[in-house]
Amino acid sequence: MAEYYLALRQAHIGLALLSVGLFCVRGLLMLAQSPRVHTAWLRYPSYLVDTLLLASAGILTINEFLYAKMPFDTAKAFAPITVVGDMPNIVV
Repeated sequence: MAEYYLALRQAHIGLALLSVGLFCVRGLLMLAQSPRVHTAWLRYPSYLVDTLLLASAGILTINEFLYAKMPFDTAKAFAPITVVGDMPNIVV
């Protein structure tokens, strides 16, 4: 599985960019009050992309526990993106 790390990482990055792109397109169509925002060709691919994005993230993070020796350090590889999810919780 370690030999597929780079391909899986690139797929994950591409899916993240595609997810953001689809989100922006749907948002702009909503602001323009276009009826196309509710069409299947725009709605269902975003569900598929988000599902594949979460699946690839799960595979990348669990490899550390499945294989004794990995060619990379998982904690060091994911350190830059953990800042994105690091925010305080606010209870109102």
